[in-house]
Amino acid sequence: MSLFGPPNVEKMVAKKNLKGLLKALVYHRDRPKRESPDYERSRAVRRMAAQALGALGDASAFGSLLESLRDVCPKVREAAAHALARIDQDRAVTSLLGRLKPEQTEACKSAAEALGHLGDARATEPLAALLNQTQYDTLLAAIEALGKLNDAKAVQPLIGALIAHDYPARKAAVSALDRLGQPEWKEWVKGDENDFARLGESGDPRALAPLSNALKTGSEGSRRSAALALGKLRDPGATGPLLVALGDRQGKVRAAAAQALGQLSDPLAVEPLMTALKDSHRDARRAAAAALGLLGDIRAVRPLIDALTDDGDWMVRKSSAEALGNLGDCRAIEALIRALRDSDESVQLAIGEALGKLGEDGIVALLNVLGSGDPEIRPGVIEILGKIGDARAVEPLFEALADKSWSARRAAARALAQFAERQPAAILKLWDKIAARARQKHNDVEAVFANCSHYGHVDRPHKDTGIGMEFPDKPQNTDF
Repeated sequence: MSLFGPPNVEKMVAKKNLKGLLKALVYHRDRPKRESPDYERSRAVRRMAAQALGALGDASAFGSLLESLRDVCPKVREAAAHALARIDQDRAVTSLLGRLKPEQTEACKSAAEALGHLGDARATEPLAALLNQTQYDTLLAAIEALGKLNDAKAVQPLIGALIAHDYPARKAAVSALDRLGQPEWKEWVKGDENDFARLGESGDPRALAPLSNALKTGSEGSRRSAALALGKLRDPGATGPLLVALGDRQGKVRAAAAQALGQLSDPLAVEPLMTALKDSHRDARRAAAAALGLLGDIRAVRPLIDALTDDGDWMVRKSSAEALGNLGDCRAIEALIRALRDSDESVQLAIGEALGKLGEDGIVALLNVLGSGDPEIRPGVIEILGKIGDARAVEPLFEALADKSWSARRAAARALAQFAERQPAAILKLWDKIAARARQKHNDVEAVFANCSHYGHVDRPHKDTGIGMEFPDKPQNTDF
């Protein structure tokens, strides 16, 4: 060892000076950067010493080289790994595999990195087992090492770990897969918040593994995103993981799982989703109702009716009504008619649209309600019939223009105006009479205020039957 500068490794090699090389291997290794004036030179000395010891092939250097796997310099660590392999490949691999103990973080990390440098396929399974570790440095070292092994068996574990971790780890996994001949993952996983969505939209069945893994082990946000992505993926294999996620501890994750199950068209999801209609989280109940409507299984009719009738959340009731309309089962008509008294207007409209989807029987039921004269639900039914646009409603709507309730008259005029816009032929014979009634002004000021919800009053009869609404003129060309 020189007294006036760094060790001369070349001279040591020439003299096969094993003792000198072992000292050079640790030259300034433990000194902080600022305390070493020849920091960069000392790193080069240690790297050259490791290379020389590998070339020398003396087994007595094995332990010292193992310690150099924890050197602060990556190039020194790489040189030490290759030197160990040159001395005894089998011994090196066996020793490094024995150090893959997650509880010993630093040793495990350095061993994983070294195994990547060696490129020995015997390390694939042990390294893959580290991908479930939460210790970040160990995880990253294992990912990078697997990418260097050139072993096809490393592909699937890396895919499974793609989005179960944070952004840097995802990018490392993508780079590793690229090295293993899987460049397409770069298009889907970019290390940002849209990774899940891109994987789902890819339609690639290989995306099932990472998404399922994230759904099981990720954070709350990752689990939710993974569930939604599995719905987009539409892979039948996603049903099992999503059914498990219906029992997730977080309501938003359960809701995402229910939503995704509705996109998979798997009858196995029907009964679990029916149970989810009783979930404690409203988003989960709403998503379950919507999913049941998409699945189209009539077993869901009774539970959806119960949700429409009994659930305390208007969004759940609205989703239940929409689902009943999608199922198309006429057994729901009576319950839908009763539910027209719902306190929420959006629920009432959803019920009307559902009845419209139930065909002849649904329309007849609405017309019967319109003819019943029930002032509480009559305006809502009139609005619904206008949205549905069935020509059989024209005559009853015309009659409603003379209703005692101003809000009912105005709703009828608006409904008929929709016919004028979309189906002018349906009101052609009555057009002039409809327009005259709709445009007729009313003078009961007290009644106007009474119908204004801002004042908190309920609708009550007018002294006149005016509406005071603009109505389109009858078209000159009636050749529809």
